[in-house]
Amino acid sequence: MTQRFFNMIPGPDSSCCILLYGEIGEWGDANHSADFVRVLMDAAATCKKIDIRINSIGGEVHAGIAIINAITRIPSEVEVTIYIDAIAASIAALIAMCGRRVEISQFGSIMFHSVSAGAYGNRADITSLLKEMEILENTLSDMLSKRTGQTTEQIRETYFDGEDHWLTAQDALALGLVDAIYDAEPVPDNSNRDQIYNIVLNRVNVQPKNTNMLDKLKKRASFANCATDEDVLERIENLETEAAKVTGLESENTRLAAEAEARRVADEAAADAEVDAELEDAVKTNRIAEPERAEFKAIYKASPETYKAQLGRRKPAKRVVDVLAGGGDPGASAWDKRMDEIANNKK
Repeated sequence: MTQRFFNMIPGPDSSCCILLYGEIGEWGDANHSADFVRVLMDAAATCKKIDIRINSIGGEVHAGIAIINAITRIPSEVEVTIYIDAIAASIAALIAMCGRRVEISQFGSIMFHSVSAGAYGNRADITSLLKEMEILENTLSDMLSKRTGQTTEQIRETYFDGEDHWLTAQDALALGLVDAIYDAEPVPDNSNRDQIYNIVLNRVNVQPKNTNMLDKLKKRASFANCATDEDVLERIENLETEAAKVTGLESENTRLAAEAEARRVADEAAADAEVDAELEDAVKTNRIAEPERAEFKAIYKASPETYKAQLGRRKPAKRVVDVLAGGGDPGASAWDKRMDEIANNKK
């Protein structure tokens, strides 16, 4: 089963390619004229060169005429080339003929035929339909005559006589319907028109695979157990998920490290304050002299254990008044006690 492929493909130097592959009409998955015209107008507004590639068996005449009118309205400064990649039949053939330059694949074909329609109703309904079909054929004949240089009557008599008129690439070139034949990817020998149409239609649905890159990934330790390309892609998704978790852990680690550093700075400040208080007391109790305060602080910075050992060996210096012992008031100073003893002896 074939699938319609419709898209605009950006190209280099302000160019693009628009694919008109499959049936043309306003039903289901056909190429809707509104979609095609919208893409075409976007391309005409931004590109200097537009390639339209056709592989279509035709479809609704009115939808095709809308596409034809859109192509012919493209500003003249935009280069428009139409390529017939395989089949341009019925209304698709008329669309192909409105290109400013038309090229056809060496395997391509063009087909013109009369307008087809169906009707249900009374004689007036059917007569009205016949008149509408005649008007459409006159319109299409006029479009085609501008391409070939033949009169409208000649075109109508030749191609709208109730028969299907298939033209090969060489026929189309000889009649002046196309400007050139281009080389295309070969198709199997003896392929009929339907086979050529389906082969070309399905080529654009094959998604390219970077087999070389996938093979390289499979050789890496993380992908050793991947048997298929789908396994590789699943493994990549898992790695992306794990990478997202690592990012979260890194943020958490950064936060915890900042908190730990803040605690370290606070603990260090508290320890310094404790040492400063301890040295202040050591000076007041004459365990160390004032000039030694900075020396002991430096010892602490270098080795807290050495600091504690050296400061622990320092004893408070004794004053004369403190070594004089005696009676008297236990709360009195040693000097006062001695003075009391001298006064008592005199008595």
